[in-house]
Amino acid sequence: MKKKVGYVLVLMWAGSLLTGLWLYSDKQLTAFDPDLRLNTAAANPAFDSQIVTALIKAGVKTPAIVHLNNQNDCFCERLSIPHQVQLNEALPDFTLHTMTIDALPDNLSKLFAMTPAVVVIDAQSRLRYLGPYALGYGCVTGKTLLGTIAEKAQGDYQPAGAVISQAQGCFCDVR
Repeated sequence: MKKKVGYVLVLMWAGSLLTGLWLYSDKQLTAFDPDLRLNTAAANPAFDSQIVTALIKAGVKTPAIVHLNNQNDCFCERLSIPHQVQLNEALPDFTLHTMTIDALPDNLSKLFAMTPAVVVIDAQSRLRYLGPYALGYGCVTGKTLLGTIAEKAQGDYQPAGAVISQAQGCFCDVR
């Protein structure tokens, strides 16, 4: 009888521990564009050229991979470092630049609620991708978008669909 009670107590303890971990990890999953500001702005046909022009004025040389971050020391920023390295290796003709969101003009910097973000611009100064590196918990257990980003950068130019804003993962709040 005592053994059965012991097993039940251990199972209840393990269940409550797993429930607590699940609730904690669920709070770590955040939306990349929670207010849909970036999503709304990207619907404007001039958005692609606005973001590319702003980055070029800020010193970005095309073709480019631009890593956008904020000045806060955020764990999710550190998790993106392997993604930066892998993307740089996948796109060897592209130059990797790192910028803070506040280096963008106000009208564009206010569109970003979360970082890290990556922008890929081709040699013809066309926006190929803007969005997160990965989706999911901690950008570790989720889905990496590196293959998609490399395809968009090297494939045929698609004027629509370059901005991925409706994503959930490990992101740092810019605000």
